[in-house]
Amino acid sequence: MKNVTPKTTRAAIYVRVSTEDQAESGLGLASQEDRCRALILAKGWEFAGLYRDAGVSGTIDPKDRPESGRMLGDAAAGLFDAVIVLKIDRLARRAEWIHRTLRELDGLEVAFVSASEPFDTSSAMGKAFLGITAVFAQLERDMISERTRAAMSVKRARGERLGAPKLGVAVANGQALPIAEEAETVALIHTLRSQGLTLRAIASQLEAEGRQTKKGGKWAPATVMFILRRAA
Repeated sequence: MKNVTPKTTRAAIYVRVSTEDQAESGLGLASQEDRCRALILAKGWEFAGLYRDAGVSGTIDPKDRPESGRMLGDAAAGLFDAVIVLKIDRLARRAEWIHRTLRELDGLEVAFVSASEPFDTSSAMGKAFLGITAVFAQLERDMISERTRAAMSVKRARGERLGAPKLGVAVANGQALPIAEEAETVALIHTLRSQGLTLRAIASQLEAEGRQTKKGGKWAPATVMFILRRAA
């Protein structure tokens, strides 16, 4: 790990929110950015760039998200010396992804710093505390998933319909009706994934072909992952 000094450190900021509502309001992203910028100012560091993943789940691998993937590429290119996040769970919710990403940054001599948690990877103690926190970030996510599955089981037992119709299907009078064009898109997603394409690459191809999402929005890695998981 390189010696990081207030006068020479170029610090990039990474922010993320999970839902489209948070992304559209901008409040979650703006709040995270403000806190991170305040830390840069307090340390006397140089602002070196902003990476914003809007409406992207922390359960998607950082390398498959548009902005965190770009951030990792820029880190490899030596464009900054440190990455600042508001909390570690903004980077990822899975401990193995956090550890892998931090090892990658460490190999590039890029520090990882949290604006609201007392650690950074420029110190041995910071690295140790970060590992512990990563485990609890995953635990929190697993507990949320467990509660969600329990609630869904109750709804199924009551015969309630769960969520909006998935891509490839429309619901009329309580019956699911296939939509050929959407079903073709779903099949293409599975084919591309089986060929080893990343979520980001699949989203880019779907955009290039002009294929529509269920809501008519743009394709994103999170949207592709949602369809793959829902089909499973």
